[in-house]
Amino acid sequence: MMELLMKLNKKLNLTLLAGALTGLMASQAHASAISYALDQTNVPGLADGVPYLTVTIEDAVYSSGHGIFRYTDANAIKFTVDIVSGFDSNGWRKYSDFGIESFGFNFAKGATTRLKEANIVPRSLEIDVDLNDIRFNGFGKFDASISVKDSYFYSGKAVDPLVFYVIGVDDDTVQDYVASSVGGASQGNAYFSALVNGFGKSYGSYYYGKGGKDDFGYFGGSTQLPTGEPAPVPLPGAVWLFGAGLMGFLRFKRNII
Repeated sequence: MMELLMKLNKKLNLTLLAGALTGLMASQAHASAISYALDQTNVPGLADGVPYLTVTIEDAVYSSGHGIFRYTDANAIKFTVDIVSGFDSNGWRKYSDFGIESFGFNFAKGATTRLKEANIVPRSLEIDVDLNDIRFNGFGKFDASISVKDSYFYSGKAVDPLVFYVIGVDDDTVQDYVASSVGGASQGNAYFSALVNGFGKSYGSYYYGKGGKDDFGYFGGSTQLPTGEPAPVPLPGAVWLFGAGLMGFLRFKRNII
């Protein structure tokens, strides 16, 4: 009887240890999100240092289609580009077509290079992936750009917010899409840039703006914002191997106790 109790106690201790390791390992797979402010601009009369837009990149699940044609990616990356301030104060106003017309981002050095236009959805967007070769005026060259199409499938429509997903790329993380632009940049290189359309001074009309008054402009930034969740701390590879080995050992022990 004593020997049986000792075996059961040892099994319980190992099970508790395995449970703790499993929880620790699972914590590395929790959804993560990072946000940045676009607080620089090339528009005369608009001050730098104002968070005009925010960019949030987060883990997400993407699904589309129905029945046997349904596609789901449980490891998708979601982008949300949102206009937050600065366009309806101090003499500026927003017009009826106000919004984000295009958005540029980069791939981190050493991150996946397998991303193609087909990996970005929805298909209603105009997508261009061309490493270090997509210019956003004042903020350098970017790896990818997202533009919004109108009802005639031409780019040039503006939306707020702009939401899209990266799908079908194995093992990518939110950090894989945070990197600086390259090349000449009069406003400074940035992680992200956006073209915003449909705003101007309140004393001018939209058509007056077209005649020479700014009614669009580029915004960029690399300022990280707090997201309310701690960044996950990577576990050493040995811990992962030990955890996997321990769980395998427990399965073996279960058969002999």
